Formats: sequence, C-alpha cells, structure tokens
Amino acid sequence: MPHTINESIIEDAALTWFGALSYAIGHGPHMVPGESTAERDSFGDVVLVGRMHGVPSVGITENLAQSAG
Repeated sequence: MPHTINESIIEDAALTWFGALSYAIGHGPHMVPGESTAERDSFGDVVLVGRMHGVPSVGITENLAQSAG
C-alpha cells in the first residue's frame, strides 16, 4: 500500500521541528482574530508583527519583499 502524505503529517512534523528549536507552539483556534490571544487583526495579516521584535529591521524588510513575490 502506498504511503500518503497529507497536510496533517506535514504540520505535525513542522510543529515538532520548531518545538525542538524552542519556538513557542500555539493552538490555531486560540490565535484567530477576535480571540483574546489573537496575534492578528484579520486573516489577511500574514506576518505576526508582534513576534518580529529582536529581528533586525533589514531582515524583516527583505523577507516581506520576498514573500510578496
């Protein structure tokens, strides 16, 4: 039987890797706009600006430019 890779498998692996790198892992429904623990005003806000403290501003600008296409 062939192995199937789906979004859940990739997400679980990514969360494990980031957790091992000491990143804080949050539960999605707790971070949606409108919740007290929300980190964005809308789903259109793809960059969590509050998490960018400590990152050199030139790095932020370059990464935003690259992600914009």
